[in-house]
Amino acid sequence: MPEIGSTYGIEDVAKLVSQRAAMRLVETFPGTVLYIPKKVTENHELLVIGPDDAAAISLEFGGNHITVPMSFISPRKRRLLIYRLASENMSRRQIALRTGCTERRVYQILSDAGWTDDRQTSLFDDISASTLKFSD
Repeated sequence: MPEIGSTYGIEDVAKLVSQRAAMRLVETFPGTVLYIPKKVTENHELLVIGPDDAAAISLEFGGNHITVPMSFISPRKRRLLIYRLASENMSRRQIALRTGCTERRVYQILSDAGWTDDRQTSLFDDISASTLKFSD
């Protein structure tokens, strides 16, 4: 039995009940820490995975927390998907929504790989040194 106050991952849910239940939690509670009660009441949010799976999780992890990731795909697969979608000229916003991460993270991943967004011009592209005036 887990120690009270511990935090478990979504993989623990997949092992205990099913991958389907784990994926449902990711879809419903992305990027959150979900408290697992010792007893699931009839209106508890954990019931989105079904009463039997919710009861099993409660029995095993009751009194603990489960860290729910933003997405169920691995970071490596997400990165590859982001590269592919960017190469298809999908907007950074659309990529973020499709891959289950933030728009900022999409920009970080693409920047780390040396990608640039040709649709976005630099703030200083149209400014020449002669147009800048500095006061002393």
